[in-house]
Amino acid sequence: MSQGDLLKLFLLSELNWAISMFGSMMITRVSCGLVQFLAIVTLPTLAVVLLPLGALMKILVATVLMYVLIVKLTDAKVFPDGFLLVGVANVLYLIIGISLLARFG
Repeated sequence: MSQGDLLKLFLLSELNWAISMFGSMMITRVSCGLVQFLAIVTLPTLAVVLLPLGALMKILVATVLMYVLIVKLTDAKVFPDGFLLVGVANVLYLIIGISLLARFG
């Protein structure tokens, strides 16, 4: 994969995570600052794009990383707010990703 393709994949995944996380925060009413939001969105994106793992392991690593960051950086409780926030964000991420693939793939 060329560097240009990798950059496009990173930016598309970053935008997808940002939209998913923002929607998830609106639904669950969890708040955080802009820096925390960017950290929560960027680190799982880096995990998905850069780690040389299988697709299922990438999703698992990104989900665990997102959960840990949400609990540490937001006002969400460990359970149920953290689980709900990660679950809703992952569902939104998959819906947006599948719709993008269906439209442009």
